Amino acid sequence: MPDRPHGDILLTTQGNILIAQYIGMFNLDGMQLGVQAMQSAIARFDGEPFAMLIDDLQVEGGTPEAYEALEIFNQWLNSQNMVAKATVITSKVKLKIIDSLVASRKKQNHQAFTTMSDAISWLTEQLNQTNG
Repeated sequence: MPDRPHGDILLTTQGNILIAQYIGMFNLDGMQLGVQAMQSAIARFDGEPFAMLIDDLQVEGGTPEAYEALEIFNQWLNSQNMVAKATVITSKVKLKIIDSLVASRKKQNHQAFTTMSDAISWLTEQLNQTNG
């Protein structure tokens, strides 16, 4: 019997930027629900170039299985038309953990930021360069 989902991913868009706000401590079921929602949101870009902003300011962490699901999602993400990804996070330790457990992020045009405004500015610049 599956566990009750733990952790939430709240999604919004700003132009062709998908903003995913991770909140709480994730288990496998919580991560899988969030991943499905992100894949649906990305499908709505209909193949157009897009960027992702990961807001990890309220993330607490996750189970090993949740990080495995996140790795599988990032492998899929690398096959999509994603131009850039920014992570907003203030804990260097949490960022190190994510980077070590989600290896496919290394193949992405990725930057970490401490503020949402800096991340959005950088992503907008990356998208503008792609769109010429």
